[in-house]
Amino acid sequence: MLNEKQIATAISAIGRNMKKLREEVQAAALGAVGFMVETGRADFCNKLYENLAGANRISLAKWFRDTGLVHWNGEKFEVRKDAMKEFINVVGDGDRRQAREMFEAEWALKPAWHEDSKNDDDRVTREYDAIIDAEAFLAKIARKAKVAGSKHTDFERYLRGAVEQYKADMIGA
Repeated sequence: MLNEKQIATAISAIGRNMKKLREEVQAAALGAVGFMVETGRADFCNKLYENLAGANRISLAKWFRDTGLVHWNGEKFEVRKDAMKEFINVVGDGDRRQAREMFEAEWALKPAWHEDSKNDDDRVTREYDAIIDAEAFLAKIARKAKVAGSKHTDFERYLRGAVEQYKADMIGA
């Protein structure tokens, strides 16, 4: 049985170790996504994810998803090829190495994987509200098309697909 001093010492050690571990996970997460930008492979994102559990795993998955460059396919993370191509072309001027450097520099300034937003519940509510608004907009387009006597437009199909993908991405991670 631990005495008061031993308990206090153990708790202090846990705090120091957790801080160091979180910093190491953050460095690995930045490196994993940076590697993915440079190579097009999400291997290290998946390995890091597999080595965490519980709330840490959920927080890391959210952080990966928030980069906008990966999605969860139900079994593992995969590169969002369209988003990756755009990111490399816009941010890296077509150079994967430059895009990686820019990603790591930018995301090093953002909240770490374990730092929850103070308004996380508000964020989730806003995401669901956005889906509801988008579906209402699609319904409005369909009503106007019906009144005009036309069928589904390419734009409506595109939006409907985008809303469905967004919902799948939200649920997946």
